[in-house]
Amino acid sequence: MIRRIAMVVTLAIGAASLPPNMARTASASASTSASCNKARAQLAAAEAEYYENPSEYGTASERAAAKIGPRHAYASLQTLIDAKLVPLSTNQMYQVILAKYGLRYKLAPWSNGPCATPASSKRTAPKTGVTGLALGGDYSCAVTDGTAAQCWGYTTLGGPHIGSQEQHVAARLAGVTNVAQLAIGDTHVCALLPNKSVDCWGGNDLGQLGDGTATNRLTAAPVPGLSNVAQISAGQDHTCALLSDSTVHCWGDNRQGQLGTGPVPGSQVPQLVSGLSGVKAIAAGGQRSCALLDAGSVECWGSDELGDGTTDGHATPVEVSDLSGATAITVGRQHACAILTDKSVVCWGHGSNGALGTASLQDALVPTKVVGVSNATALAAGGGHTCALLSDGVVECWGDNSAGQLGDGTNESRPHADTVDASPGGKESFLTEVTAIAAGNLHTCALLEDKTVVCWGDNNVGQLGDNTTTQRTDPVPVRGLS
Repeated sequence: MIRRIAMVVTLAIGAASLPPNMARTASASASTSASCNKARAQLAAAEAEYYENPSEYGTASERAAAKIGPRHAYASLQTLIDAKLVPLSTNQMYQVILAKYGLRYKLAPWSNGPCATPASSKRTAPKTGVTGLALGGDYSCAVTDGTAAQCWGYTTLGGPHIGSQEQHVAARLAGVTNVAQLAIGDTHVCALLPNKSVDCWGGNDLGQLGDGTATNRLTAAPVPGLSNVAQISAGQDHTCALLSDSTVHCWGDNRQGQLGTGPVPGSQVPQLVSGLSGVKAIAAGGQRSCALLDAGSVECWGSDELGDGTTDGHATPVEVSDLSGATAITVGRQHACAILTDKSVVCWGHGSNGALGTASLQDALVPTKVVGVSNATALAAGGGHTCALLSDGVVECWGDNSAGQLGDGTNESRPHADTVDASPGGKESFLTEVTAIAAGNLHTCALLEDKTVVCWGDNNVGQLGDNTTTQRTDPVPVRGLS
């Protein structure tokens, strides 16, 4: 049984000190400020108590079911409403959670009401014009509204892992222009261009550049014979493209069947994935690939545990069992996840590091619901972790946290979702106003509404872009973006 957190926020703000419209008066200002500071202190104390004795709040699965974690201090919903600190009708950042153990109230950023962060003290940053993110391996890139690519991490002359140059801040890639979308593998990068063709560069020992050779390339080169491309996605050493006619073509390594072309050697040029029709989106990761179909079903191919109820790998597409109503998919190194029409999330594959978010470390041979995640609008799967962007602009992550890639201020891996913290020194509790997310092997990045980018996790080769090689367990701004 989960015990209730003892250090409940009890704010000494009477109804008389706060007008109905929540406006502060001069006479109440000092009292309100003191009460807000007291509330923050009590929440910090509750969090510290959790760290010291997490087992007193129940088993790991019970804590996950009730969404209790080191970054989830709770307070009495009625207490906050009575104190008029919760304008529920206007502040969607506050999240009411109805869980097994009763109605609890998760304190999210004080972006409204008496405890709001003053506008003058909120973080400001120059607008960068970033419109999209792509991560892979130890590399990170952003696409700007000028269709240029700016990247950071382990790279040389535009291609990761060729040579030994580390780029610790964002830098524009020379010769790479008119980019609509980027896809990054372990050693290669591909760009979808506005004319619906594809250019690739980087490592090419397994044909992952699709140019008909095995020659590494330091500059972008076109993928011959590929046109009318709508989307691209890259796995470890392979690449796939969704064409406007809803067909899928893949190239590169095929040792685990990740090209979907049957048990044949890899290909240095794009090959049609047979048996697919009505494809609306694709995702590749590790040595596997998946396709989301118009009907809301998903088909996958490649290495083992593809969600078909077996541990087998398949060199041609197989339908993921017990899955319908999927609206988005993501593929990690050894797992995959999907958003359903009700905005819940399901995952399948290897779960030993908690990447499935099911409150268990067991593998899942069929899609299994992620505990405690709702209102998901986007997903990003990394080497052994997964993140979900929620409709209120908050991000929740789960799985491997050995390098801080969950962004919760710890290195504690967890099989259930936890909210990503705000940047160090920020006035708010959680990262907010996120519009897009992406995951690499051991790091994660987010694009914010103000067009800035923050990253967290492993940083051994500068993949966080903060001009250091220091691991970060909380988000830090990327430097050099313009």
